[in-house]
Amino acid sequence: MPVITSAEIIEEVKKSTGITSINGLSKLLGCSRPSIKNWLEGGNMSESYALKCTRYTDLDISYVLSSIAAERAKNSGDKE
Repeated sequence: MPVITSAEIIEEVKKSTGITSINGLSKLLGCSRPSIKNWLEGGNMSESYALKCTRYTDLDISYVLSSIAAERAKNSGDKE
């Protein structure tokens, strides 16, 4: 199964909740609007926010956490 990115996780939350605004998503997840924007633009989501996202989607927790770890490893490798 291919990994899912932070942006794709946020898109899944948007689909399942019907919340499409960055402001609404930040309130739902309890984070800042810049965090949502960062994730949508390819930034790394923390495990704690990834877990919060699984509450609102049908995504498997293990799958999401392993995907987040893979994304973080890839992004840190891109910066070297």
